[in-house]
Amino acid sequence: MHDWKRLVKLVRGKATTSTWGRGVQLARSASVLPDEVAADEVIVKVLTPGKPLANTVSFFLDDDDWHCDCTPNDVMCEHLIVAAMALRDGVLEQDEDAEDDGNRASTVGYRFRRVRSGLSFQRVICMGRDEIPLHQTVTSAAGDVQDGYRLVVASSDLAVDQVRIARTADAVSPGKVRPLLKALARCQDVKLDGVEVRASGSPVGAVARVTKVQEGYKLVLLQDPGITEVFGNGMALKKDALHPVADLEMSRREVDELRKGRIFKGHQVAHLVTELIPYLKERVRLDLRAQLPGLEAETPRLEVSTELRDGQLNVLATLVYGDPPIARVDSDGLKIFAGKIPERDHAEEAHLVKALRTALDLEVGRREVFEGEFAVAFAQKLAAWQGGNVLGMALENFFLSAPIHPELDVEGQSFQIRFHSEGGEGGAELSEAGAPPRGKGGSARPEDVVRAWKAGRDLVPLIDGGFAPLPAEWLSRYGTLLSELTAAKEVTDAVPVTLVPELDALCEEHQVAPPVEWDGMRRLLSAEGLDSAPELPEDLTATLREYQEHGVNWLARLRNAEMGAILADDMGLGKTLQALCVVESNAIVVCPRSVLESWRNEAERFRPSLRVQIYHGPKRALKPETDLVVTTYAIFRQDEKLLLQREWDMV
Repeated sequence: MHDWKRLVKLVRGKATTSTWGRGVQLARSASVLPDEVAADEVIVKVLTPGKPLANTVSFFLDDDDWHCDCTPNDVMCEHLIVAAMALRDGVLEQDEDAEDDGNRASTVGYRFRRVRSGLSFQRVICMGRDEIPLHQTVTSAAGDVQDGYRLVVASSDLAVDQVRIARTADAVSPGKVRPLLKALARCQDVKLDGVEVRASGSPVGAVARVTKVQEGYKLVLLQDPGITEVFGNGMALKKDALHPVADLEMSRREVDELRKGRIFKGHQVAHLVTELIPYLKERVRLDLRAQLPGLEAETPRLEVSTELRDGQLNVLATLVYGDPPIARVDSDGLKIFAGKIPERDHAEEAHLVKALRTALDLEVGRREVFEGEFAVAFAQKLAAWQGGNVLGMALENFFLSAPIHPELDVEGQSFQIRFHSEGGEGGAELSEAGAPPRGKGGSARPEDVVRAWKAGRDLVPLIDGGFAPLPAEWLSRYGTLLSELTAAKEVTDAVPVTLVPELDALCEEHQVAPPVEWDGMRRLLSAEGLDSAPELPEDLTATLREYQEHGVNWLARLRNAEMGAILADDMGLGKTLQALCVVESNAIVVCPRSVLESWRNEAERFRPSLRVQIYHGPKRALKPETDLVVTTYAIFRQDEKLLLQREWDMV
C-alpha cells in the first residue's frame, strides 16, 4: 500500500502558494477517475467542471516524480494537486455501488458484435457496471450528466468521432474498417461480444517467411498462424486484437508463386533484400528465420520533425534505426531507406514509444498540429526534451516575446495604431539544452491583433516570427474601436469621421496630439450650436416648429460632415419636411410606392424651386437637370446599375 499522505506532502512542497490554493479550490468540484494502476505508476484522469476533455496525471511512485499533460514535466499544476488529494482520499478503493455526490465520471466504451456479414459496431456510455447506447457524437455529449455520472471524453474518443460510423445493426462497411481500427488503437475499453479486445490499424492476413536453403534463401507466403477468426467485412481477430485484413496489392500470379515458395540465389539475393523484402514489409508480417545479407545491428531512436505551415506548428514523431536513418518503424512494419534491414529491438521500441507519450503526449507516426499559445507552449516543451533528435527549424517561429503595447502614429491626416513587443537582443534562436526558445520581439499587424482578440486568444503572432501576449486591459476598452478602424483601413486610408470622437479620447489617453484636421469635426460633433437656429433654404415656404428646427439642425450638421443620419420622429410630425430642408441638389429619395406622390407634393408645397422627378413606370428615364429624384425600392433594385452611374450628393 503506497503512502498517499506522503505524496500529498511532496506535491505541497513543490507547489507555490497560489497554485496550491487553486488546486484545493478545484478539488471541491473536479472528478478524478483511475486510468491505469501499477506497482510503480498510477495514471488518473482529472475532469474539470465545464471542460469536456480530461487532463491526464501520472505519478511515478518509485522516483517520487509526476507529470500532467497540461504542462512541461517540471511545472506543478492544480491538476496534480487534485489527483494527489484524490489518491489520499481513497479514489482507488471507492466502491462503484457506493452513494456518490452526483459527480462521478462515466467513459465511452466501444462494442463489436458478430453479425452475419461481419462485425457491427456501437458506442456506449459506461457508468460503473452499467452501459447505455450512445446515439450522438462524443463531441456533443462531452460533459453531459446522467444518473449522477458526468461523461469524460479523451482525445482518442474524438479521433473515433471523426470516422463517422453510421448507426446501424449491420456490419461496418469495409471502407471504414481500417480508419476505425486505427482510431480505436488508442482507446482502452473495446469489447467483442462482451470480451475485452484491443484494436490495431496494422493489417494482417499473411506472413512472408524467409529461410536459408542450400541454394540460397527461400521466401514463402503463409497464412498468418496467429489469426483465429476472419470476418466478412475485412476484419480479423489475431490473439486478442482486431486488425484490418491486409490487401497484398499483388497480382494473382505473384501471390500463387510466393505461396508455392520461391528460391533466391546469386544476384537474386540482392533483389530479395533490397526490393522484395521492403515491399512485403509494407503489406504483410515478415518472419525472418535466416540472417539476410545487409541486416544491420542498429539501436532504435526517436526523431521529431517540425514544420511551419500556415502559421501552425506541425509535429511528427518517428521511430527510426541508424544515424542517418536506414529504416523507419511504421504501424505496419519497417520502411527501408537504404537497402539495409535492421534487426528490430521490439522491447526498446516499446520503451521509446512510452517515453515519448509520457514526455510530449505524442504518438509515433501521428501528425499533430498546434496553433497560437498552444504552439508556443509545445515549442517550449519540445526545446527542453532530451529523448531524441528534433528536426527542422520551425521552433524558431514559436518563441514567446514580451507583451505588445499600442503606439499611436499621427502625422498630418494620417493616423495609425501600431503594436510593438520589446524582446531580448539578437534574433530568434534556440537556447541551450533545457531552455525555451527566445526572440527579439517585433511588431504585430493590427488586423492580427483584432483577429486574435475576437477569437479569445491570449497571444498574437508577430510579423517576423514568434508570439506575444495581447494587451487585454487596453483591448477591453478599445478593441471595438480598433476593429472598426482596421475594417475601414481596408477600404480607404482616411479615418472615418464617425470614429473621430473615440480616437480623440484615445489620443488624449496616450498623450498624443490628434490631427488638426479633426478640429472642425470635433466642433461639429460637440453639443455647441445644437440649440441655435438652423440655416434654412431661401425658398422654404413653411414655418418650422422648435423640434423641427432641432431636427433640421442635426441633419444639416451631419450632412456637412458627410455622415449618415437617422431622423426618428413619430408619424405625422414632419419628417419629410425636415428632410426637404437639407436637400440642396442632386439628391435621390428611395421610398415605398404609396408615398411617391406625397414626396412630390411636399416638395412642390414647401420647396417650390426644387426640380423634382418621379422615377417610375415603364417609360421612366433619368433627367440630368433634376434636383430631387424620387423612386421606389423595387425600381431601385431593377435599375441599380443605371442609378449608381450618377454620383449622388445625398440619398
